Amino acid sequence: MAYNKSKLMDNFTLLFIITAAGGIFLFWKTVKFFYKKLVGILPKADEGKKYVEGELLDDITNKLADTIKNLEAERVIYYNKSRGLYKRAFLKTWFLIWIFFVGLALFLGDSNEVDIIMFIGPTIGAAFLALIGSGIYTLVKKGTYLNNFTRKLKQELVGEIVKIVNPNLTFYDEGIDEEEFNQADIFPDGKNTSLRSEDTIKGTIEGTNVVISECVKSGRVSSSQRTTVKVKGVTISQGNREFGQAADSIEYFRGLFIQMELKNMHIPSPLKVIPQNRIRKELKTGFVVKGYPHYIKSLNPEDRLDNNPKIDNKPYNIYCSAKDEGERLLTANFIKIIDFIYNKYYEKRESNDSNSLIGQRLFKERGVYITIRNNRLYMALEWNRDMFEPDVFLKNNLIESGLAQEIYEDLKFIDQVIKEINLFNKVAV
Repeated sequence: MAYNKSKLMDNFTLLFIITAAGGIFLFWKTVKFFYKKLVGILPKADEGKKYVEGELLDDITNKLADTIKNLEAERVIYYNKSRGLYKRAFLKTWFLIWIFFVGLALFLGDSNEVDIIMFIGPTIGAAFLALIGSGIYTLVKKGTYLNNFTRKLKQELVGEIVKIVNPNLTFYDEGIDEEEFNQADIFPDGKNTSLRSEDTIKGTIEGTNVVISECVKSGRVSSSQRTTVKVKGVTISQGNREFGQAADSIEYFRGLFIQMELKNMHIPSPLKVIPQNRIRKELKTGFVVKGYPHYIKSLNPEDRLDNNPKIDNKPYNIYCSAKDEGERLLTANFIKIIDFIYNKYYEKRESNDSNSLIGQRLFKERGVYITIRNNRLYMALEWNRDMFEPDVFLKNNLIESGLAQEIYEDLKFIDQVIKEINLFNKVAV
């Protein structure tokens, strides 16, 4: 019997080591996952300020005083709940697991001999498991607090400020469907792609229906793919090329996606305005590498509208499969509006990222993509900011941090972009 109990203790120790090692690995993967999520929603530098006139919020803050006061009280409650949450969860979890392990050790050990060594293993094991379990619990719980508070803040504060900025617009905290986004027909779509969308504003501008949403379009590619190299249609190389482990996930687009009804334009064949630096080089050189990830959908070089001198030497190219219809839209005023939008929002900067993958962008830029399809205009404006988000740890006082003013400036910027795109409705075609 003693032999069997000793063997059981050995098995118990082995099981504990395997469980602890697996738990630590699981905890590390979980922390890494949530860290990436938090980094993704951290508000970045607000570049929208340079596009709108600076305004003080004294009168608007007074109008929103009650809303901000109530939200601040709510934030304090969530913040106090989250303070020391990990410590409390760890102590409770450690105690319960320790009791269980000690009881199990006493049951499996020799009941006539109680040694302090019998308590060392359960104490250390309980600490490891408590470290893992309480860490996961804390991340989930704090994420729930942040999600609940963010949702309420958007529904109440952002909704009110939208009405102050433009009474004809309404804020919704949900996003758009991937099918709507794919109508622009610019970025890759299919089973290996996904869309994350939130914070939609709907309404009218001078009687024109408009929808604007925050969107992130992403996809997945294999870290090792079969590639074919062709020059002017002739295959010169074929084989496997490694992209590196980081190539399993690609972000095609992050920013604002605008849909607007057009009153004076209708073209069944999509007309696309694409930044030159996003167009595959094979369209100009005939050098093709199939299998590498690309950030926009394939374009037919024959669809490029290049016979119009008014669009020479532009930072964009225009494509339309129905060339006659496309050329008809390219009036002087139409091109002037595109130039105005590109001159204002398009920006290209050299990248210092030495780890950039072949086939990926070797530069940083704010892209501007425009599609006119039937009687609707779609514009994707790359942006580096996740708007309307509070501090992810709920530490910042809403009144002192100036969050209301940031939201106001974001919404003024969005309202301005919508009005500028509406200039297309003033063009006679």
